[in-house]
Amino acid sequence: MTFPSIRRLRTSDCPAFKQLRLESLLNHPDAYQASWEEESQKNDAWFNARIRQNVIFGAFTPEARLIGLCCYRRPQTLKSAHKGIVWGMYVAPDYRGKGISLQLLNHTISHARSRAHILLLSVTSSNLAAYRLYQKAGFCQYGQEPDAMKLGDIYYSERLMFFPLR
Repeated sequence: MTFPSIRRLRTSDCPAFKQLRLESLLNHPDAYQASWEEESQKNDAWFNARIRQNVIFGAFTPEARLIGLCCYRRPQTLKSAHKGIVWGMYVAPDYRGKGISLQLLNHTISHARSRAHILLLSVTSSNLAAYRLYQKAGFCQYGQEPDAMKLGDIYYSERLMFFPLR
């Protein structure tokens, strides 16, 4: 097995997905619209539904430990079904700086190519490492949402980015 092994998550991956997702929300609350406080209260059925209703790529160690996530969904409305949305990107701290995020993102882009016209994502303006990753992958900024998120007494802006697939 090459390192990392990247594949789409299955419902049998639910315990590992739940653990890594909650870790991401706990360790980086300013990077996600979702919160640890809300998602930690969700049951396993809710996390299973996330796996079934989205395309979630996971990066695995040779020992089959889930160490990274990149999530993708398409809106179900007729007028928005041409879009793909990237969300929930995360790599465990011990595995950062090894190109895993870019590999996960490239798998997601490849998956989306035959399914969507454009990929969208947002990234907290202060998260320069993630912003540079998305730029490296070919995403372009098209706007910024001021005060997109509030955490405690602090407001965070988000950069809005797109990747043309066709």
